[in-house]
Amino acid sequence: MKTDNLTKRIRLQRFLADAGVISRKRAEEYIAAGRVLVNGEVVRELPAFVDPQQDEVVVDGTPVRAAAPLYYLVHKPKGVVSGPRERTGRRRVSELLPPLRQKLRPVGQLDEEDSGLLLMTNDGQLAQRAAHPRFGVPKTYWVEVKGRAPDDLAARLLQGVYLAEGKARAMNVEVAFVSNDRSTLNITVREGRKRQVRRMLARLGLPVRNLKCTQIGPLKLKGLPLG
Repeated sequence: MKTDNLTKRIRLQRFLADAGVISRKRAEEYIAAGRVLVNGEVVRELPAFVDPQQDEVVVDGTPVRAAAPLYYLVHKPKGVVSGPRERTGRRRVSELLPPLRQKLRPVGQLDEEDSGLLLMTNDGQLAQRAAHPRFGVPKTYWVEVKGRAPDDLAARLLQGVYLAEGKARAMNVEVAFVSNDRSTLNITVREGRKRQVRRMLARLGLPVRNLKCTQIGPLKLKGLPLG
């Protein structure tokens, strides 16, 4: 097991957790106790890295196979928590999936009060590419805001709105409906900032009433049943 070229390698405890053997925390305990072998050698110190496709990992004498990549598209309802630190007592998005040994993580995040498309996967590389701002994967949202959208709303969102961490721009904006009480629009962003759409619209004096993710890259919500 080498630790110099980590391009295709992941942390050993993550490998064990993704394979559904034990949690990451328990994996650290197993490693410290000398219960984990990589390519025939006992590993006791962290950090340790493995190539899931090349290295042989054994726990308590039992070989561990790399987890097969899984992908689930979920139509998240309101009131369901999708974040990595799901709060106790809240309904979790993982409860919408069939029972699985592998732990799946959401690509990106929708707030508890939001709904729409979520991609759940154990493919860490794909999840990083889909969620990280530097890869620029477009995400489209249908949004309902309180009040009348100004005539120049689309232009202002496309030009950019200053947030705490800098200027954020929309990739595409379509204002679908306007009235004195409410307005709706479809907005596409690719920067992946946390709560970006809500924050951009709030800066323009348009608090969001409802937000639904309708597309992530080529993946669309249309036709996907709720839950």
